[in-house]
Amino acid sequence: MDTRIKNVVFDFGGVLVDLDFKRCFHAFRAAGFSDIEDRFSAIKRDRIFDLYEKGEISTDKFRNELRKHLNSGLSDKDISDMWNEMLGTIPSYKLNLLLKLKERYRVYLLSNTNELHWDYAREKLFRCQGHTVNDFFTKPYLSFEMHLEKPDAAIYKEMLYDAQLKAEETFFIDDLDVNCRGAASVGMATHRYRVGTDLTRLFDL
Repeated sequence: MDTRIKNVVFDFGGVLVDLDFKRCFHAFRAAGFSDIEDRFSAIKRDRIFDLYEKGEISTDKFRNELRKHLNSGLSDKDISDMWNEMLGTIPSYKLNLLLKLKERYRVYLLSNTNELHWDYAREKLFRCQGHTVNDFFTKPYLSFEMHLEKPDAAIYKEMLYDAQLKAEETFFIDDLDVNCRGAASVGMATHRYRVGTDLTRLFDL
């Protein structure tokens, strides 16, 4: 680790939390939508997922759009529960790592995510051994709240400005090359995380 680094920024999905798109599809198929992959492709073409992730439509609007595309009267809870099946767990060693890093660095989250996923993560995934999400991060930066998305340089610049961070003192970790390139374009050090590898090896703790 570069000795200049004072800030560590983590991506959420694919780095901290395990994602399982198949489990989400399985939940919708179990509810009777055997062609859910095709239906989701149509929803994606209409940019519903992108709009929701950028906070340009509300959670109510998102659920209503899913109902319309699925031609279904699914309840809000049904949709939320099936949508959140996409999120797996955060391994305990990663939560412990975040706590250890906070003793030495300012630790942030920068995620392309949506309100339903974040509410679920905050209530279910970060509540561990009496901790809440605020114990793990100096501040989370979320696309649906910022109305910006990675890899647009604007989201990294906004995070740096809001947190009053220097790019050259900031280390960014993401599972996608394109997002790492976006962070590097504004001067941050980056690391592309490979799912299944040990995050602790990046740090001298």
